[in-house]
Parts: sequence; C-alpha cells; structure tokens
Amino acid sequence: MEAFGYHTRSLEDDTQEVAVKQAAQIHNERQQATPRLGELILLYVDDTLTDATPFGQVRNRAFRIMPEEKLCSTGKL
Repeated sequence: MEAFGYHTRSLEDDTQEVAVKQAAQIHNERQQATPRLGELILLYVDDTLTDATPFGQVRNRAFRIMPEEKLCSTGKL
C-alpha cells in the first residue's frame, strides 16, 4: 500500500511539474505576442492605408508583423 501511495504521489508531482512548465510557456508566448497585437491594431488607423487599399495588401502587412500561423493561434486564445 505504501509503495502504491509513493508512486501515486510521484506521478502527481511529475504531472504538476509538466503543467507548471506548460503554463509558463503559454504565459511567455502571450507576453511576446502582446506588443505585436498592438502593431496589428494600429493597421486600422494607419493614414498610409487608404480606404481603397486592397485588403490583400493590408493582410500582407499584418503577416509581416506576425506570421499567419502565429496570428491565427493568437486570435483563438
């Protein structure tokens, strides 16, 4: 019984350690993305982009600020 309890606690400790590392990684990724999101928002008020600017050009500028995959994953958070 004691061995079972030991292994159970060990498994719980390992699981908690992995969860804390993953949470820290997600937190760091969000902190890094925050300034980039500000740059993306500024595209809405950029005077160099007229109302006639094709959306594809705006999208290309957005992807230069943040790659498409990163933008999609950040937008889903």
